[in-house]
Amino acid sequence: MSTATGAPEQARADEAARELAGPGGRAGGWLAALGVTLLGVLAWAAALAAVEPLVRGYLTSPPDSGW
Repeated sequence: MSTATGAPEQARADEAARELAGPGGRAGGWLAALGVTLLGVLAWAAALAAVEPLVRGYLTSPPDSGW
């Protein structure tokens, strides 16, 4: 193959682009995966923040002496 056509260089560039591509074959796939992970962490934090007052109230209230 002649290097004047640019075919070897293009093949190397295509291979480098495929290495950067994440799941699904699109560039920036790792960035999308990071975003999904951060969204999951934020969802867990929000759930814990919502449940914490209920648990604290249950654990710190005096025992029911209705019997």
